[in-house]
Amino acid sequence: MKEHAREGTLIPLRQIVNSRSPQGLFVFGSEERVQLAYAESWILFHWLMQPQQRNRFFNYVRYVRDIKHMDELALQPRLEILAEAMGLSVAQFNRRWHTYVERL
Repeated sequence: MKEHAREGTLIPLRQIVNSRSPQGLFVFGSEERVQLAYAESWILFHWLMQPQQRNRFFNYVRYVRDIKHMDELALQPRLEILAEAMGLSVAQFNRRWHTYVERL
């Protein structure tokens, strides 16, 4: 994973978080890309579950599960909603996530 981060070959978070394919992670193609998407998803979840992020992440989960927000969710990419829920811009969110990946 760190190697992909150093080489700049990670799957962009926007592709993972915004994906709504019925194929799940298999939408990323080759076995290697599917495994990378899984690893990135797992690390993203691990990072969001750290004590300093956990409450904001749970607020995000409650928000996207609430049916009264369905129209809004259809109009805005999920990564933007997630970053906003975490109190960050998408660029800040990406930088912090990459920093977390590099520290693992």
